[in-house]
Amino acid sequence: MGKLYEEIDDRLRKWIGRQQMFFVGTAPRGDDGHVNVSPKGMAGTFAILGPQRVAYLDYFGSGAETIAHLRENGRIVVMFCAFEGPPKIIRLHGRGRVVLPEHAEFTVLRHEFGKERTHGQRSIIVVDVERIADSCGYSVPRMDFVADRDILDLHQVKRPAEYYERDAALHRNGESIDRLPALPGLDPFEAGQTLERNWRSLKADMPSWFSVSTDEIVAGCWTESERCRAANRPDEELVFIQRILALRPDDPLAPIVKTWTETKLTTLH
Repeated sequence: MGKLYEEIDDRLRKWIGRQQMFFVGTAPRGDDGHVNVSPKGMAGTFAILGPQRVAYLDYFGSGAETIAHLRENGRIVVMFCAFEGPPKIIRLHGRGRVVLPEHAEFTVLRHEFGKERTHGQRSIIVVDVERIADSCGYSVPRMDFVADRDILDLHQVKRPAEYYERDAALHRNGESIDRLPALPGLDPFEAGQTLERNWRSLKADMPSWFSVSTDEIVAGCWTESERCRAANRPDEELVFIQRILALRPDDPLAPIVKTWTETKLTTLH
């Protein structure tokens, strides 16, 4: 029978500090989405902020499942298991949130981590722990720790800073595999502007005979608004609708859409 802990005490803190890796589990709200488990390593990327609060430093990767799931529902579990010494597993269940580099809190929290590299850092994941439990870990194999891999460090320092800027990162980390919004975590108005910039930039990369028309931008806004509606993000949905109104103010349907938008904004706020 596993033991429950009221908080992360000194003994548990020291044990966690000796582990070389941990696992992060999240899932979307619906019953048809994909559960995600991410292994995490690299010394200096995990911090215990208090008896019931932990955090880890998050660098850019090939996906953004954890960020997407936390933005949707906040559920998270962090698991440590002993590969050396006596067997033991610790699970920290709680509610997580994403702190982005542009947030003032990020600067304060960043000092909690021993890892110095800032190039390629994506966010800090903060977890308010609601349940702390151990289990035996009798079947977990013994493995000797050799060293942290430096492949991610070497790979990311080769990239220019622009590679990790918000607009560029949208193409790689903009949504989960279930198409839930992940990065950018943009202000809704900024999201609408970003979409229009992306459409406009297409024109510069295409042959001279190709043009991105206002109709295509409007179509893109409609697509994004429908995606926001499906993800139950009404604020962002309305922003895209407002962008359409700005692009098509003389459309016969514009007064009707405008009235609907204003009514919905009143309901939301």
